[in-house]
Amino acid sequence: MIENIKSVILFILVASSLLLTLALWNYQPAYEELGEPTYLDETRLKGDKRQIADVVYPKKILFHNFHEHSQLPDYRGMEQLYEKIKEWPFAEVEPFVSEDVSIWSRNMEVIFPEEIPLAYIVQLMNINDMENLWNQTFNQVYFQLSQNNKEIVRVTFASDEYDGYLNAEIHSTSVYNEIDELIHNENNIALGSYDMNEETTLYLPVERINLPGYTILTEEIYDIQPLINNLFSNPTMVRRQLPNGNSNEESYYTDGSRALTIKRVLQNEKAMEFVNPFSTDAPRMTNYDLMNRSIAFTNDYDGWTDTFYLDSLNEHRNEIAFRMYYDGLPIFDTEGHTMIRQTWRDNRIYQFERPLFFTSTNFQSEEMESVRSGLSVYQFLKQYSDTFSLNAISDMRIGYEVNTISDTSNAMYLKPSWFIKYKGDWQPMSYFENMLQTRGDE
Repeated sequence: MIENIKSVILFILVASSLLLTLALWNYQPAYEELGEPTYLDETRLKGDKRQIADVVYPKKILFHNFHEHSQLPDYRGMEQLYEKIKEWPFAEVEPFVSEDVSIWSRNMEVIFPEEIPLAYIVQLMNINDMENLWNQTFNQVYFQLSQNNKEIVRVTFASDEYDGYLNAEIHSTSVYNEIDELIHNENNIALGSYDMNEETTLYLPVERINLPGYTILTEEIYDIQPLINNLFSNPTMVRRQLPNGNSNEESYYTDGSRALTIKRVLQNEKAMEFVNPFSTDAPRMTNYDLMNRSIAFTNDYDGWTDTFYLDSLNEHRNEIAFRMYYDGLPIFDTEGHTMIRQTWRDNRIYQFERPLFFTSTNFQSEEMESVRSGLSVYQFLKQYSDTFSLNAISDMRIGYEVNTISDTSNAMYLKPSWFIKYKGDWQPMSYFENMLQTRGDE
C-alpha cells in the first residue's frame, strides 16, 4: 500500500516537472525580439550627411551705418546672403589673435547663436588652408567698409567670451559695393538699440513686421532600426516593450542597461530619447571636439532629416543642440521636440534626443501674420520688470511657434512670434503674458 502511494507521488512530481519545463519553453516575456539578423546591416536613416558649413547658420545679420541700424526685409534674403558671404574671397588672414581692435562705423555684422571655434573659419569661409589652429572662439563677424579705399573690406572675428580678435581682409570692389548697397537698402527694416542689462544690447525692429505663417505636413520616421544599430553595442540583445500591448503609444527598447524611449509628441508625431548609464565619466570637451564628434555621430546614421542648425553648445556639460528651421526661421515648441540634442561622456553618447518626424510639404498657401515690433516687446518687458528681471534676458528673436491642428493628424501651423531667452531657456511671448495674467496684472 505504501509503495503504491510512493509511486503515485513520484508520478505527480515527474508530471509536474515536465509541465513546468514545458511552460518555461513556451513562456513569452513582455519583451519581443527585434527583427532578423539582416537588420543589423541597417545603419542609415533616410536623411543626409552634413559638414560644419551646412549646420552653422547666423541668427542675425545686421547693418550699421554710424547711428542707424537695420536688417534685411525678409529672412529668405538672409539665407541667400549668407550663402554669398561664404563664397567671398579672403585675401589674407592675420596669423595671430590681437587684443586691440576698433570696429568701424559702417559695417555688416553677422551674429551666430553660439561660440564657434576659430579653427573652423577655413571651412565656413572662402579661406585657403592655414596651418595655425587658433585656440579661441568667435560668435560675431564684422565686415567693415573703409572710408578711403573702396576695394578693401576688413573682416574681424570677435567673441563675447574672449578679448582677442582675429582680423582678415577681402580685396574686392564688388564685395565692397554689395555690402555698401545692403547697408543703404531703403527696403531694410529699421532697428533700434536697446539695453536689456549691463551685458546685453539687442537690435530690434522699431515697427511691426509682416511674416508668413505656414500650415505644413509632417512625415513619420517609421524605421528606427538604424538608430538601434548605432546606439546599442549589441543590437541582437535589444528587446522591445509595449505598454498595454498598444504600439501607438510609448514604446521602450533596452538591452538591459541602455534604454531608448519613443513617445507621441505634438499632435501625432513621435520623438525619441536615449540614455546610456554606462557613460559616467565626463571630462570636459572643447567646442571643437564637441562639434566634430556630434556632427560625425549624426552623419554615421544619415540623421539630418530636416534643416537643422546649431542652436546651443555647453562645453562645461558636453551638451550640444541643433534646432529645426523652416523658411529661414527657427522652430520652437515648448518641449523641444524640434531639436536634436546630445550629451557626451567619456567620448560616448550619454543622452540623445531627436524628432522622429520631418517636415514634408506646405499644406496650404502661406498666411501673412503681423508680428509686434521689437520696441513694443522691450517696453512690455521693461514695464513689468518687477515680475521678470531684465537681467535674466540674454536674447530675443523671431521664430515659428508650433501650433497643432486637431482635425489633421500630421499637420502643424507655424506661427511667427517673438521668443525670449530667459534664464537660459527660450520662452514664447505668451509665457510672459500668462505670468501677468496669473498675477492679475492683465
